[in-house]
Amino acid sequence: GRALERLGRYDEALAQLVRSLERGDDPRPGQTLNRVGNVYKRLGRFDEAETAYRDAAAGARTAGDPVSEGRAVGNLADVHRILGRHDDARAGYDRALTLSRRVGDALNVAIVSSNAAILSEAEGALDRALALHRDALASAVSLGDAGLATRARVHVGRLLARCDAAGAGVLELRAAVDAAAGLGDPDAEAEARSALATALLAAGSVAEAVSVGEAAVDLARRVRARLVETEALNALGEAVLAAGDAARAASLHHAAQVRAVELDDVAEE
Repeated sequence: GRALERLGRYDEALAQLVRSLERGDDPRPGQTLNRVGNVYKRLGRFDEAETAYRDAAAGARTAGDPVSEGRAVGNLADVHRILGRHDDARAGYDRALTLSRRVGDALNVAIVSSNAAILSEAEGALDRALALHRDALASAVSLGDAGLATRARVHVGRLLARCDAAGAGVLELRAAVDAAAGLGDPDAEAEARSALATALLAAGSVAEAVSVGEAAVDLARRVRARLVETEALNALGEAVLAAGDAARAASLHHAAQVRAVELDDVAEE
């Protein structure tokens, strides 16, 4: 199930994880439910993801497994961030970090810190967000987690471009695209391409920004990564507008808005 999720085959992943749940012999109660929540989140099914994460946290807490509990609490907080419930998200991140630091779960500390950095960015604290993402990237490299390192690199590159360092951002994001493709992770690759389109636009490479943005939208749609699709549609719309096609840009932004409303993705809306 986890391998299928990484490959973007979400329906198959969900089927395997549900079969695992139905066996009823999860050695770490809450762990499989947490993974079910991850697939729902990638599909943009946030109500179901929230329920899965809550049940995962409760099951882990009852079983006395703070590692699984910390991961589920952190994931639940990230759903709250996407839904615009910033106070709930912040409290959840703090609780997850407390649980994970207590038991030395360095990987979850890095994941939660990276997600908390996205919240900091949404609230305008760009320097703090960039520092947190750089720390997450360093931790991921140290832990040998290539998937987390790739996603952290996407955020570092995207923020560099936002902080008037577009050239450095483009270099970081090109590396992230290559890394995601090498891992066979289409969701991460689509996210990296979307961010690269925005960075290229900031660097003045309009034609390439359009081309990369189109590839990001196509890839996100192919694997039904709906969150990334919304972001990529917005990025492509900005590039297309800069290229002088206002009508197509309006259509792309309208499509992004429709998708964001469907998902209740407040920040992207």
